[in-house]
Amino acid sequence: MLPNLKIWRSVVSDDRGPPSFGGQQLSNEIEDAVPVDEDPPARAGGRGLRFVQRNFSLLTMAGCAVGMGVGYGARAAGIGDEGVVLLGYVGELFVRSLKAPLSPMIFCSMIVCTNLHAHTASASAPKYAVACYALTTVLASTIGVVAFVVFRPGSHTHLSGAPSPELSLAAEGTTGPAPMLDSLLDLGRELVPDNMLKAMVEMKLLSVITAGVSVGVAIRHTAPLHPEATAPLLAMAKGVFEALLTLIGWLVLFAPLGVFSMVAACVATTPDLATVAAGLAACVLTSAAGMAFHVLGSLSLLLLLAAPAERPSPWRFLKGIAPAISMAFGTASSAATLSTTLKSVVAQGVRRPVAAFVLPLGATVNMDGSAIGITCSVLFLANASGQLATMNALQVANVGLVSALLSVGAAPVPSSGLITLILCMEATGVAITPLTAYVLAIDWLTDRMRTVVNVASDAFVCATVDRLILRAEKRAAPAPTDELRSARDADARAVSATRGGGAADLGTLAGAPVDAPPTPPLHSAPPAPPVAASALELGERRPPKS
Repeated sequence: MLPNLKIWRSVVSDDRGPPSFGGQQLSNEIEDAVPVDEDPPARAGGRGLRFVQRNFSLLTMAGCAVGMGVGYGARAAGIGDEGVVLLGYVGELFVRSLKAPLSPMIFCSMIVCTNLHAHTASASAPKYAVACYALTTVLASTIGVVAFVVFRPGSHTHLSGAPSPELSLAAEGTTGPAPMLDSLLDLGRELVPDNMLKAMVEMKLLSVITAGVSVGVAIRHTAPLHPEATAPLLAMAKGVFEALLTLIGWLVLFAPLGVFSMVAACVATTPDLATVAAGLAACVLTSAAGMAFHVLGSLSLLLLLAAPAERPSPWRFLKGIAPAISMAFGTASSAATLSTTLKSVVAQGVRRPVAAFVLPLGATVNMDGSAIGITCSVLFLANASGQLATMNALQVANVGLVSALLSVGAAPVPSSGLITLILCMEATGVAITPLTAYVLAIDWLTDRMRTVVNVASDAFVCATVDRLILRAEKRAAPAPTDELRSARDADARAVSATRGGGAADLGTLAGAPVDAPPTPPLHSAPPAPPVAASALELGERRPPKS
């Protein structure tokens, strides 16, 4: 199902004034937002657009199936290399069109993300939320790399006639992976660009991300001093980002056609499809294992460490957010699940203002499922094509780093994994081969898996931040001082004096405990016992008869 970008834009756009992630206003906007199935205005071509949006996953699977049939027929007919090129030509154009707007979109996305206004009831909520989201993203990318190293999907086969590791090394003119020092120095050069525009033109995405974050932070710090100068820059960045996001949404509509072309070309040159299926199954299972460990291990441990005295049950919390998880799997959009996620975490005891701030921020910058899934997919493609043999340990870890950085700027909409996968392959130097068609063909499934992990991570981080804020508020509560004790004792004496009929409470004045019962005043007669009211008095109190 293709995205409706309304909710994503409501998170990052200032069309209706400065964005507010806290308070009742955003909570109502999230609950009232239409999830995914909102139809666009009626116009020329609108009916076909709505049909593709509503049946996007089905059309993608149909394109894969038809492509496999056409590829079988082309291989049986014995078409030559030119026929294979023609079969995959549309898929090649599809990938090129997706790569075209990515550099400026990532640049503007980093500017927008670093200038999100954080208005919330607690001053400590932003720093806790950002720290937790950064920690979970790093953990997710690390788990993705470790899961691949443990299971090694695609290590025993080389699909689609890919060269063997020995041939790949010979083509590179080396006898093994590049030295670690050279890889480390190259990584530093990528992180510090010498020309921002050149980095965008050459698709050096690490340089683009660094440049975007630097410019965004500079705008954020300059805005209080020169708001009239920085406001147009920020507005332009948001406008360019929205325009490119809309363009990519249109381009993704052609994914079924692109998948058909790429799968047909790949099947026509792949003699053993059982090897392809086994490799894809291993890749999906590796990603699933990493995602399960992240949710049940990393996120659960984070929640337990946030409130060790309460000993919250991660399993009970996971069952409480089951409605949000099921909706995330069905819609494949973390933004469309915001309303359900908000209701679920509030039902689990999270304070509403905290949830109204943390969840939209997580839908913007927290994509743990993408960090795991994209890492496994890119390393799987590199391994299956023989390119992994030319990569050292630092270059493998660099794949996890790039996927983590790219997941921060990924849009919380369906099929955004297609964009992130191509971005990560470009940034890490992994070649886009016909094997990529198979990974794109099963994106309808892996996208839902990633969305489930994204939503679960947002919910766990929301509960964690709420408990951290509670702990901070308890620590910040003022301890009783001598002045507070004196004021409390004075109040207690005034209360005791009032109870004693206006006379001074000598016991309290003499230093008796505040909680001691008031002593009766001296030289006062004991109170008379209550006397029952006479019948005459009762008769006088009755209302007169009409």
